[in-house]
Amino acid sequence: MYGDKENNGTMNLTIETSTPGLQLLTYYDAEWTNMWNSKETCGQKVNASASRNPIQTPKHEERFIFEDGIVHYWYIAVGNCEGKKINMKYTQHWLQAEKGWNQELSYDIAGFQTLYLIFFLFFFAVLVGHFIGDFQLYRSNGLHPIIRLMALAVALEFLSIFLYMLHYAVLAKNGVGLQGAHILGALCDFVAILDFMLLLILIAKGWGINHPTLSFMDDQRKIFLGIIGALLVLWITFFFWFLFGVSPASHLYVYQSAPGALLLTVRCLTAVYFGFCLFQSFRAETDSFKRRFFLIFGIGFLIWFLIIPFVVLCELGDNNPWRRYKVVQSFYLLAQLAGMAALAFLTWPSRASKYFQVGVPSASQGGYDTL
Repeated sequence: MYGDKENNGTMNLTIETSTPGLQLLTYYDAEWTNMWNSKETCGQKVNASASRNPIQTPKHEERFIFEDGIVHYWYIAVGNCEGKKINMKYTQHWLQAEKGWNQELSYDIAGFQTLYLIFFLFFFAVLVGHFIGDFQLYRSNGLHPIIRLMALAVALEFLSIFLYMLHYAVLAKNGVGLQGAHILGALCDFVAILDFMLLLILIAKGWGINHPTLSFMDDQRKIFLGIIGALLVLWITFFFWFLFGVSPASHLYVYQSAPGALLLTVRCLTAVYFGFCLFQSFRAETDSFKRRFFLIFGIGFLIWFLIIPFVVLCELGDNNPWRRYKVVQSFYLLAQLAGMAALAFLTWPSRASKYFQVGVPSASQGGYDTL
């Protein structure tokens, strides 16, 4: 059983069992990590616990008060060194010492309901602004697929933020939250980031800047689709691996796990491919205005690609691991907002025609949507 609570937090536990001889064990973060990875005997692991209490049958009730004055991740386990089959049902309720919105939230996510509310408002402004611009481009027959892909990314990210906000708001109220909304929000964020990365790579290759359609990629289409397909498979694999294959008892947050580390690696590899495509487009371009656009666009979005791996590496040195998820997630949301707001700014109708060829291509050019 997994939990992380601030000092003076409490946990109310009720156990119903017909199995005699069980022990209720508590561990805090360092003890649990050592015990989880050790090859010690069951008795040695039981003795390493912070507290050991026999579980009464048929019903056991206990209230834990964590008041050592230090923030810890606390773990509750049931000791069964006799190898008996356990027949048990339990309920547990963790509470922080402070009252209000954060009482039901663990220390590492306390304040997330407010964080997502703030980003919900910012993303709502970006979404409304971008769709107003899209409507103007639609009326002038200038709704290039770049604009459509951008609209999809912004809409999905906004939906993701909304679902996360709902989950954490309900979690702050009942301590359970909306797990379906949480998973759906993660999926929307995942698809939005893939869509946005694909769009950035296509722009880096010159689509919509010096090539109105994708017909210029005919000679390298298989290579391009192969690279994009490989990245897509890796992202999908790592997403579902972390969602369903990583135990929260052994990993504190996503980037501490193997799939999280590989996700960062794939993000960095995607940044390398983005930079390679951008360099080729920059070198082939002769117009000074477009070369300047490629340079600024490339520097800005290379920073966007690499900011999260950089923040994660910086947070490895933080002696308070319960703060890592807050810091990394805050920077992640900020990066998503800044990246999408910047591209929405570039694709606003008054600027889109300066940087992108948003006019409708002729039928002889193959149309917009040839890929």
